[in-house]
Amino acid sequence: MHLWREGDRSEAICSACERRVTTTFQLRPYMLRESGIEVPEVLVAVCDVCDRIVAIPAQSTPMPRKVC
Repeated sequence: MHLWREGDRSEAICSACERRVTTTFQLRPYMLRESGIEVPEVLVAVCDVCDRIVAIPAQSTPMPRKVC
């Protein structure tokens, strides 16, 4: 498994921009849809065009699950 770090760059499909975009990994709060709990400082991929979260790397998924 590749481990991403804050500041790393990648590409993803942004649902807001409706196209492939470059992304930057950042630590941001992430709201869990099911419970409404906000998890602070989750490493996520952020669209460089619209600044929305477009992906959560596999290494970050255990953190939100611990909070539930």
